[in-house]
Amino acid sequence: MIEHRIFIATDATKDAAIIEKQIHAEFKDTLTTFSINTDSIAEDFEDFSPDVLILAFKTIALAQNYYLGLYRQSKKVHGITHRTLVLCDPKEARQVYKLCRQHYFDDYIVYWSISHDTMQLPMALHRAFCWLQQQTQLVAKDGALEALKDKLILLEAELSQFDDEKALQLDKTNEAIDKAETEIVSAIDNFAEHLPEHMTEQHLENDASSFETEVEDPFEAIYKVDPSAILKQELEVLKSGCNKQFEAVKEQSKAYKDWEDIFFDTFTAHLSQSSGKTKPLKSKLKVLVVDDDDFQHKMAGKIIKDAYHNAEIDYASSGTQALKVLKNKTPDLILMDIKMPDISGIEVTQRIRSQSKQKIPVIMITGNSQKSTVIKSLKAGASDFVVKPLQPEKLVMKIKRLVHIEPSPKDKK
Repeated sequence: MIEHRIFIATDATKDAAIIEKQIHAEFKDTLTTFSINTDSIAEDFEDFSPDVLILAFKTIALAQNYYLGLYRQSKKVHGITHRTLVLCDPKEARQVYKLCRQHYFDDYIVYWSISHDTMQLPMALHRAFCWLQQQTQLVAKDGALEALKDKLILLEAELSQFDDEKALQLDKTNEAIDKAETEIVSAIDNFAEHLPEHMTEQHLENDASSFETEVEDPFEAIYKVDPSAILKQELEVLKSGCNKQFEAVKEQSKAYKDWEDIFFDTFTAHLSQSSGKTKPLKSKLKVLVVDDDDFQHKMAGKIIKDAYHNAEIDYASSGTQALKVLKNKTPDLILMDIKMPDISGIEVTQRIRSQSKQKIPVIMITGNSQKSTVIKSLKAGASDFVVKPLQPEKLVMKIKRLVHIEPSPKDKK
């Protein structure tokens, strides 16, 4: 089973064969291929769709030219998850190190030397494979989270429907209790009013008098007790007991309703946060500034830092470098210059929109506000635009509107 695919870009077939042999010695389930045809850079790369791209050129300049040509010719390279390794000469190690720090490449190996460490390449490949595995796991987790969000949204709707039905049933129950209470009390009253004749007060008194005449009992006081009064008293006790029972049922019903309301409100609040309806508060703004002018980097960086003190800012000096940064990072916002030496800001934005699952807001930076420029930017997928020279208040207002993150509190003077 093929575990990984490695694409070797080189200008020497002999070098490619040596590299392939070294790779297969350590990674037997790896598929490799190489290309020396600069006319079909994009086609070869897209057809093979590698996990790792090795730039095996004798100079960094040649490696840069190849990679730049790949990003210019291919509109799919940004969407193919891969790591880029550069083989370099010891004399160019510092230069390629800086390029890796700037996200042009992912890793480098000092290779073109008789005394080079032969295990550096396998180790770099191992690190690349580990990174790819982590990305796969992250994608799987993201997919699981999206599925969970969908389920939570459905569950929230079902709970809302249940809550409505529950409230209706409780109202009906209370109505039934009230009705039963009224009917029972009425029945008890009617019972007292329609007692049989031999149970009436006058008849009971006559019976008691007759009994007193016929029987002279030392405990005659006992027989003088009014039976109807006893009966009334018992009926009042019965009525009072019924009232207490109904009040207890009502109180229990109300307690249940109150508890369920609290539970439902609390639970749906958690659901709302889990389903993404309530955006989590973010304290740190992450911005990518793409411009080939270092002065614009400093200006944009200062404006952002003044407004968002703990902002995390990455800089890219070209469209190619910007796409490389976005392969590893997901900023909250991108400031994109339109005119750049390799790929225009408009084309870079189009690639981001077509290949990225997340819609990162892009503010285009332009030297003029011509209608045609603005229309092209918006069609490419830009969220807004600003005109040079950058105006702090306008830029911060646009950033706040797009990312929904409040600026840092102003320092008290």
